Amino acid sequence: NIIFMECVKKMVKQFGHKKVTMVAGVGDQIFFNASKKQAKLQQKKNYSFVNANEETIFHNSLYLTPKFSKISDQIFKKIKTKNFFVQKHFYHKYINQMAYNYRGPKVITEFINIFKYFKVEHYMPFLDKKFQELVLSLKKNELHNGKTKKTFINNSNKIINPSHKVIPGLKIITPQREILYENRKKILKVINTSILVKQKIIDKKKILENFNNYLVEFVKFKKNKKVLNKFNSYDIWKFLTSEIFLRAHASKEKKILNKKINYRLLGFYLKYGLISLPNSKTIYNKKKILSWEKSKYKTNLNTSSKTCFEYLKKKIDNFVLKQKKDKLKICLMLSSGRDSRLVYNLLESSVKKYRYSKSFFSFTAEYDGFKDYSEYEEIKKTWKKKIFNHEVVKIESNNIFD
Repeated sequence: NIIFMECVKKMVKQFGHKKVTMVAGVGDQIFFNASKKQAKLQQKKNYSFVNANEETIFHNSLYLTPKFSKISDQIFKKIKTKNFFVQKHFYHKYINQMAYNYRGPKVITEFINIFKYFKVEHYMPFLDKKFQELVLSLKKNELHNGKTKKTFINNSNKIINPSHKVIPGLKIITPQREILYENRKKILKVINTSILVKQKIIDKKKILENFNNYLVEFVKFKKNKKVLNKFNSYDIWKFLTSEIFLRAHASKEKKILNKKINYRLLGFYLKYGLISLPNSKTIYNKKKILSWEKSKYKTNLNTSSKTCFEYLKKKIDNFVLKQKKDKLKICLMLSSGRDSRLVYNLLESSVKKYRYSKSFFSFTAEYDGFKDYSEYEEIKKTWKKKIFNHEVVKIESNNIFD
């Protein structure tokens, strides 16, 4: 979430943290955001519960030392997902896994922590409990039509614009693979001075082999865009982000590990890509990840896409009216994806209706020097409409590993 953090930082600096509310379309797991084939594969043994926009499933990492690999396996075997609603079919099962257990709480916690850090108000419309109950109560074919993921989002965009076509947006939203390759010398230095290696959590020989294989495959695949789109760098990024995290928390004087950190769960994350589940420990000892409401979610409301859409529209109208009353600016983090388009269109319609357009701003972010990964350029190409008060936040990639 480097991109989102930089955007919030920019908007807060520009408007002041007391004068703006940040809007984010977080919580898209509620819309069954996978293909049926992908979701089925993720139920099988040795497949990860972590996946990417381009529908690839990440592999569990194999570079831990035998001790921490065994500990991670033991933690994984003890995982018990909590059922937050009555599950009537497979789509419900998958949504319960992703939205309420494995992915949703983690992502939402990260975003809320960013907002807390910058002391700024936020609004995430997809997290409204009644709205989620309406979505979960959709008929099976309206929740997922068997062809396209996020069927409800597609249906809603068609309510706004009957000629709307399914355009998924950028599948790879950042040049993560390219950044790793361009910074390969710095990364090799990180590996050779690694805290994770020194503490015998990561096997140095294995991580070096993993990274060198990555470099070879990147050179091999980069000429074929179709193949490159299925090639991910998640294995390496898990290691690097964990290493940077540890260095930030290590004692500057003695360079020792911080005792507040749970290294068993850090190893678990490095292997399985999961940090923790709701109400369980995080990698910070004595802290728990944010949980959803304890009460069960209803799934018997007999709704339709139109009902869900109208409810969401009304909630966003009420949000805009409150912002106008409090004289707060509205800043939306945009992507070229279909759910971002829905939130933007509803906000655009509402600020026009209530004559509050001058206080509505949107922004995207991109790394300098990587035009192929520009959300804004993709939006201009596919949405074919002018975006309100839009700003592109530029991010430098050269100093990430310094």
